[in-house]
Amino acid sequence: MNEYKLFIREVRKQIAVQNMTQAAVANQLQIDRATLNQQLAGVREMRASVAFGLARILGISLDKIMEEAR
Repeated sequence: MNEYKLFIREVRKQIAVQNMTQAAVANQLQIDRATLNQQLAGVREMRASVAFGLARILGISLDKIMEEAR
């Protein structure tokens, strides 16, 4: 599995573990829920700003997300 897919899988896991919804996360990122859903489904590429925003919202660094994903 490539690193992007591992990243997405871990972000989805962290959203669930923290009892957050994609809608709430999208709202905090100031993007449309459908856009976030497409990005987390791997249908649409994620901008770096969104990845950094996800890390901030989830309270975990991008490095830690990737470490947990492996």
